[in-house]
Amino acid sequence: SDLIQASLAEIRARLAGGDVSAEAVAKACLDRIAETEPSIHALITVREQALEEARAPKPLGGVPVTVKDAIVTKGTRTTAGSKILGGFNPFYDAFVVERLKEAGAVIVGKNNMDEFAMGSSTENSAFGP
Repeated sequence: SDLIQASLAEIRARLAGGDVSAEAVAKACLDRIAETEPSIHALITVREQALEEARAPKPLGGVPVTVKDAIVTKGTRTTAGSKILGGFNPFYDAFVVERLKEAGAVIVGKNNMDEFAMGSSTENSAFGP
């Protein structure tokens, strides 16, 4: 999809102009994640709620984003790159996540990271480099 190659500014303009729906953008992102993630390991968790959240119109109007897996996201596994936290499912959102959701950003996944942020290359993630 051409949406995958577009910049966030281009996506936002297309969303604002009605050329594409937020749901279509989220679906394109999720499809690309499904296609590439097995070899890239950029995400620890893919948020199935993304399509539902994309249906609600707001200022960011469905711009897709990912957040580091150290940032708690309500109802979404948050591991900080560690298998120790593999079953941790927060009951609240971090402030930054609240603000992103309020503005209409669609969080499509949680980024891979070095375990407990002890590094910067993701070489030390429990979920693969």
